[in-house]
Amino acid sequence: MPLTVPGPTTFVVPIEIQRVNAGRYGFKTVAKIPKIAGGAGIPLYGRLTVGREWKFKGKTLSFANAGCPDGRLQAKVQTQFKDGTFLQGSLFKTCTGR
Repeated sequence: MPLTVPGPTTFVVPIEIQRVNAGRYGFKTVAKIPKIAGGAGIPLYGRLTVGREWKFKGKTLSFANAGCPDGRLQAKVQTQFKDGTFLQGSLFKTCTGR
């Protein structure tokens, strides 16, 4: 049910996980945020939890598994709004490979 007046609220939005072959990145997520307060509201906070796990050759894997072959864990964020506004950035964290 869409929220028609401004006010704090929580939405649970399904996120589709898609496999990609784009250099360092193996997966991308796609989410469509519903209209908030008749189009006058904006999202202020988001959180992504990935809970899908499976076993392969005795190892537990998930979409959130990451490698560290070059000492840098990297993620890319791209967001496009309906009005055409585009936001992107990268997240980097040092790491140690096994």
